[in-house]
Amino acid sequence: HEALDRGGWGGVVDDLERAVAAAPDEPTHRLDLGIARGLAGDTAGAVADLRRFLAMAPTDSARGPVVRRHLAALGDSTGE
Repeated sequence: HEALDRGGWGGVVDDLERAVAAAPDEPTHRLDLGIARGLAGDTAGAVADLRRFLAMAPTDSARGPVVRRHLAALGDSTGE
């Protein structure tokens, strides 16, 4: 990813924030942003984005369990 070359995960987060702003109803962008925030060290932001993904896609049986495991790994139990 070009943003990784530019400035690490912070650059990816910036790109994904723009994607979320452009398509706020797209749950995949929110999921990607949450994962990138976690990798960038922003635990609170990651938890908020991953929770938002679960709220946006409550019937996503493929990604929902994975997101709940990510939330648990980040110390958040609300995704359970």
